[in-house]
Amino acid sequence: MEIIKLSKHIEIHPSLNRIIIKKSEGKQTINVENQLMKLLVLLVHNQGQLVTKEEFVDKIWEGNHHVAEQALTKNIFKLRKLLQKLEVQGSMEIETIPKKGYRLIRSNTKSSFSVKRKPWVIGSIIGLIAIIIVAVIWWRPIQTPKNNVEVIRYDENSKDTIIHLIENGKVKEFKTDSLSDKVILLDELDE
Repeated sequence: MEIIKLSKHIEIHPSLNRIIIKKSEGKQTINVENQLMKLLVLLVHNQGQLVTKEEFVDKIWEGNHHVAEQALTKNIFKLRKLLQKLEVQGSMEIETIPKKGYRLIRSNTKSSFSVKRKPWVIGSIIGLIAIIIVAVIWWRPIQTPKNNVEVIRYDENSKDTIIHLIENGKVKEFKTDSLSDKVILLDELDE
């Protein structure tokens, strides 16, 4: 006689169509419909793996597709309610794989995205990122500001131009003299 341990306190007895729950005050026996038990056993034996709709039809309903389609959906619903009643919902769930079938999964094998990290791990990762950012800012090459040239005014008649040259925080004002081809410093101001 096969006995399947679903958890420390829950045993499945497929040949008797029973689930035994061991509690501090004693044992509780839950009688389960034959097809529902077959469905549960098939999912438990293939835990974590996809059981296709075709496999359910072949193994539980002996290839009778007409009956199996509605019965499978209805029995999966009942089985989910049973797992909830057994209080294993959350630690063990039936996952629907659309248009393919179902699989029984335990929450610790569900996916890498649902793994809960300890707070010190998250803090360490954030600290490491902060150190990298500070290091990049600290060691990047310091660039000297480039000279900015700003043309203030252009006189079309004399072809003279007044130029502002911003260099090292100081503004120098120049005038180009078109007659002598010279640049004359007019004034030097702090910015």
